[in-house]
Amino acid sequence: MKDLVQDYVCSKGAYINPAMEIFDFHTTGRGFIAKTSINRGQMVLEVPQTAVITPNWIYHNAISCVSNIVVLENDFKIDAFDLVILWLIHEKQKGMQSSVRDYITSMPSQCTLPHHYRPRHMKLFPKQFRQKVDTQKSDLLARYEYLDKCYRRHGRGIAFAEFQWAATMVLTRSIQAKGLKLCCELIDAPWFKSAESASEIGLCPFFDLLNHSSENNCEWDFNPVTGSVWVEAIGDIKNSDQLLIDYDQGCDDYMLINYGFCLPPGENPKTALELSWSEIRAVIEANVTSDIRQVQQIFNRTKIDTENAEERLVFKIFHDRIPFKFSYIFEEIFNSASFEEKGILFHKRLSDERLADEDFQALYLEHLQRVILLKCLESRCAELDELNQAFDHAKLTMDATRLYQVGQILKNHSAIAFKWRNELTAETDRLKIELEVFQLAKNLDNCEIDNSEIENEITA
Repeated sequence: MKDLVQDYVCSKGAYINPAMEIFDFHTTGRGFIAKTSINRGQMVLEVPQTAVITPNWIYHNAISCVSNIVVLENDFKIDAFDLVILWLIHEKQKGMQSSVRDYITSMPSQCTLPHHYRPRHMKLFPKQFRQKVDTQKSDLLARYEYLDKCYRRHGRGIAFAEFQWAATMVLTRSIQAKGLKLCCELIDAPWFKSAESASEIGLCPFFDLLNHSSENNCEWDFNPVTGSVWVEAIGDIKNSDQLLIDYDQGCDDYMLINYGFCLPPGENPKTALELSWSEIRAVIEANVTSDIRQVQQIFNRTKIDTENAEERLVFKIFHDRIPFKFSYIFEEIFNSASFEEKGILFHKRLSDERLADEDFQALYLEHLQRVILLKCLESRCAELDELNQAFDHAKLTMDATRLYQVGQILKNHSAIAFKWRNELTAETDRLKIELEVFQLAKNLDNCEIDNSEIENEITA
């Protein structure tokens, strides 16, 4: 199968390995398939600088788009992300007059990322996920309002639907052009924010058909010297295998928010339930018993900037592990200078007649950590139970894409939450028994000491 985008990049001098072609896959959609075997180390694809759409390319090739920007106010400032969005909007409006019309028309017309969801479907996602989507929506809305306001001063606004489409294309299809050096004209342009790291962005026609896998058989890179994007086989690729790259994989929340898909439960090592500082604090405050009253008293005496702590502190529970580094939670509570001081301070403040033994304190704190986490997980499990029920009732009102996206995130969060709730329940029960045995042994030791004193007095 050949398409117009392939013709476009070939006309710019792209190399396309003849052993691969475009194919419609049932699970991943359009991508590349090996017609014949491809050996490890073989070049698969190279798209030259003339076809890679970077800020430099836009400045030198999209004259009418840049001209519209230059005439705006002196205080008008945009970054590379905004520039690529404005370029996409401009080229789409030009229609058949656009020199990259084949590439523009190859892009999806429908936007399926979560920030396009209506509230009735968005509320089916877990709170952790919704907060991340809200952050992205706020950023995009702020960008749109700023661009639209500046353009309206010159009698032409930007339609929100056009902005949404263009922003979605940049989010889902852009590459990180690591090492890209901006041209002098852009660096000197008063309207351009020329921070290097933020400017390492681009669109690469034809290359963006490659699909993602954490078990990729190809790797890619941007060559900052030549300005080209290349793809090479890192393993032997058999006939009929799909060619796959790694999108620089983030957690499943990140992948779904930015690319519209994620991996099945347990497959992404970066995926985690994220417990915020306020969530942990609420659990401590709401679940005080006589066993942790002194901890609560210490907690009440501390002065913590909860709002700032919320930004700094996120405790992650992964599918395969819980990194028990609760020390930094106690760091927030006791606000001392170093980890060692905080650890010592905690033990000193926790010490009393009942908890004077250091071994008992260590066991007690190990148990307490798990109790706090377990309470947090019970709350998450309750939330997920409710959401799964609501999702079952809403399925008839959802299209296939939303069914997949909502269902996958609920499965991934549930897999972690229910697994660790069960395991921590067993651990807390075990540690509770150890604490009781420890205390019983201490009581017996004390009885033996008392008896020996009585025997000594009688002998005397």
